Amino acid sequence: MLPLFFNTTRVHQYLIMFGLFVFVLASFIVLRLRAVFSSLPSEERRGFWIDLLSPLPWLVLGLPLLMLLVVLLIVVTPTGKQFLEGVLADEQVRQALGGLGIPGLIRYSVVMRLANPWTLLLVGSLIASLWYLMQRSWRGRLETHDADQWAPLFVQLISGVALLLTLVVEFVYLRDLFMTRMNTVFKFYYQAWVMLAISAAFGSYYIAARQRPISLRAGALGRYAWLAAFALLVLMGMIYPVLAIPNKAGSFKGKPTLDGMAYLEDARPDDYAAIRWLQEQVSGIAFVVEATGGSYSDAAFVSAFTGLPTVLGWDFHEYQWRGNTLESGKRQPDIAQIYQSADSGQVLALLDKYSIDYVYVGPTEIRKYELAPHVVERLGRFLEEVYDEGGVRIYRR
Repeated sequence: MLPLFFNTTRVHQYLIMFGLFVFVLASFIVLRLRAVFSSLPSEERRGFWIDLLSPLPWLVLGLPLLMLLVVLLIVVTPTGKQFLEGVLADEQVRQALGGLGIPGLIRYSVVMRLANPWTLLLVGSLIASLWYLMQRSWRGRLETHDADQWAPLFVQLISGVALLLTLVVEFVYLRDLFMTRMNTVFKFYYQAWVMLAISAAFGSYYIAARQRPISLRAGALGRYAWLAAFALLVLMGMIYPVLAIPNKAGSFKGKPTLDGMAYLEDARPDDYAAIRWLQEQVSGIAFVVEATGGSYSDAAFVSAFTGLPTVLGWDFHEYQWRGNTLESGKRQPDIAQIYQSADSGQVLALLDKYSIDYVYVGPTEIRKYELAPHVVERLGRFLEEVYDEGGVRIYRR
C-alpha cells in the first residue's frame, strides 16, 4: 500500500461516475433523518446535529493520518525509500515542490486537498449520516423488534461500505507494476458501483412508493419534482449505453449471437476449425503449447477458447501480477526453442519439462517465430501429426 500524493478525484469527476446514486442516496438519507428528527423528544433535538456529524472529523482527519502513517512506514524501508526517491526524481514533481524533498511532497499533497476538499466533504458527510442512521436503525430494531428495519439497515450498511471504498483510494492505493492508483480505483469502484446501484434501487422505491406526502400540496409537489429530477438523471445516464452499444456492436451489422467464438469463423476460419477440433477431440486435461505474446494480442487464444492449459499466455499480464519476470522470462525462450530448434532431443525435453501433449502451429506461430514450411514439417519427424487443415497443424507428443 502506497500513499497518494497527486491526482485526487475532483467532485465533478466523482459525480460523473456516481452522481445518480449520490442523488438517490442523499434523498433517502434526508428522508430517514427527517423521520428520526421528528421522532426525537425536544430536549434531544438540540444535540441532533452534533451526533449526526460527529463521525465527520474522524473521516476528514483519519484518512489523511492513515496516508501520513503509510508515508512514515515506507520511509524506514529500503523499498519505500526507493519509491519516494522515484517520485521526487520526476522533473514535474521537482518543479512543483521546488526541491524541498519529502516534507515538501507531504505539504504539497495537503495543500492540494485543502484547495479542493469537496469530494472528501461530500462523501464524508454521507458516510457520517449513514453511520448515525445505522446506529438508530439498529437500536430501533432491537427496541421494537420491527422486521421492516432490516431493509433500511442493510441498505445503509452497504452504502456506507461502498462510499468508504471510494474515499480510501483518495489517500492510499495498492502497489502494482504501473505504480499508480489506476487498478486500485477501477477495481474498488467496480464493487462500490454495484453496492450503490443496489442501494439506489431500494432508495428510489422507498422515496417514490413508500413515502406519503405530508400535505397534498407541498408533499405531492416535492415528490413530483424529485421524480422529475430522478428521471432526468436516468435519461442523462442512458446517453452512454444508447450511443456506446451500437458503436461496440458494429451498428448490429453482424448476426446477433452469444457465442464468443463466432467472430473467429469469419476472421480466422482456419484457427476456428482447429479450435473446434480440439474442443471435440481432446477430453480431460491436456497441455497445449502455442505462441505467447503481449497483452490484448492474438497470442494464447487457443488455450483461452479451449480451456486447455498452456505454457505461457500474455507475458506482460504475468509480469504485471507477479511483479517480476523470473518465470515468464524462462518460458518465453523455451517456447521459441520448441518451434525453432532443429534438435529433436531438445524439443522433446522441453515438451517433457512442461508436460505438453499438443503443439499448435497456426498463422500466429508461423508469423511470430518466422517458421518456414520445412521448419514446421520437421516436427512431424518425431511427433504425431493429428490435424492438418488450412493453415493450421497440430502435433501430438
